[in-house]
Amino acid sequence: MDERDGYYFHRSFWESIELMNAKDQLAIFKAITVFALNGTEPEKLTSSQKASWVLIRPVLAKGRNKAANGKKGGS
Repeated sequence: MDERDGYYFHRSFWESIELMNAKDQLAIFKAITVFALNGTEPEKLTSSQKASWVLIRPVLAKGRNKAANGKKGGS
């Protein structure tokens, strides 16, 4: 899928990530950003990061799909 210029970051993402230690927070922020902008899946996540990722990924994927469909002209 094409690269994007931006994405929505939801409060629920923050609330989940806020519970992690600083090292895990940085890794999941990077995973979210790289997936949302480039479509690249994270390769190595700790169990704490995966717990958030499995809930965050579908929201990001839906946004990527909507953006791709919008580039096709909508209806």
